Formats: sequence, C-alpha cells, structure tokens
Amino acid sequence: MLKNDKICKKITRYIYKEIPQLRFQRIKVLQYSGQGVTTCIPWKLNKNVHKTIYAGSLSSQLIITSWLQVKASCDALGFKVSIVLQNCSINYLKPVKESSMAYSKVPSKDDLNSLIKDLKDSGRGRIKVSSFTKEQGIIQDSFEGIFYLRLKNSK
Repeated sequence: MLKNDKICKKITRYIYKEIPQLRFQRIKVLQYSGQGVTTCIPWKLNKNVHKTIYAGSLSSQLIITSWLQVKASCDALGFKVSIVLQNCSINYLKPVKESSMAYSKVPSKDDLNSLIKDLKDSGRGRIKVSSFTKEQGIIQDSFEGIFYLRLKNSK
C-alpha cells in the first residue's frame, strides 16, 4: 500500500466520523496533499429520478473536496486550524451520469502567503478555494468558496 493510500483511507475515515452524511454517500478520498485533493462518489448510491447524480450529493462532494484542500494546504504549512465554509457558489453545468470525480484547485502562492501572514498576525484568516467535477474530460460542475480559518487553541 502506498503512503498516500494510507493517508487517503485515514482522511476518509475522519470525514465519515465528523460528517456522517458523507459515509452514506460513500465519498472516498483518492488523493490528499497540499498539491491537490481528489474525491469520488458512486453513481448508484447518489442517483436521482433522472438517473443522474443528485445535486445535493454533488454539492457535498465539491464542498468537502475544497475543505480538504484547505486542510491539506494548512497541514503542509504546519498549521493546525479549524475550518468553516463562509460563503460559496456552485454551478451545475451538465448532468453527471456516472460516478463523480471531484478535483480541487490548489490555492495560488499569493493567496497562501496572505493566509500565512493572517494566521501568524491574528490567528485567523480566509482563503478562496475552488473545485470541479469532470466526466470524460469535460467539467460538469464547479464550486468556489471562501473558507474562514482559525488557529486551534486561538481565541
């Protein structure tokens, strides 16, 4: 088993424990690092009456993929943080007709440097992160969110 496989399984167990809904959706973390997060949800367990993936499942997947990217970036930088989604927008561009793969976009160096400064100066910060789903090389859905972070053990 590869090191990243062990980390992905550990992170998947963590999100199942913290957010039980994700266990029922059978979301799996396939890649987890400061260089990107990839998740998957099975079509069969998340389909709607139109035989496409339910928008609520896609929303959960996109949000957790971006949330995990924030966590992975902070882990890589050595920060232990509490993370909450402050604001977001999701565009459902095309129906998803098979298992959904979601990919995070890594925050820019400027955005990460700004976050580092804010966390060091005040123990708090915000960062914008996005993710998307792809099917056969075509973007199906897109997400952009602003996450609020607070250093753990900070008031």
